[in-house]
Amino acid sequence: MAHERFHREELPRAENSLRFVQPENRGTAVGITAAILGIIRSDIDAMMALFPCDHYNRGDDAFALTIRSAMAFAEEHPTSLILLGAQAHYPEVL
Repeated sequence: MAHERFHREELPRAENSLRFVQPENRGTAVGITAAILGIIRSDIDAMMALFPCDHYNRGDDAFALTIRSAMAFAEEHPTSLILLGAQAHYPEVL
């Protein structure tokens, strides 16, 4: 897996069956879709959070509080889809 070196140390105790790893770069949408399908097959009621590695949040405490709040909301409203975003200050182009 081309990206394993980036997550191996971050997830040392996670079972391999719980990791959804994109074998090679085919775009973010493909990776997200593969993960969602794998999670649905494993546990239809699972809660999923997606954190793209190329996004940076300067305020760690505020970010953590926002995530905890979103998770609490998701627990209370399990059929909800919660999207969090940040205001862009400039266009990000490749």
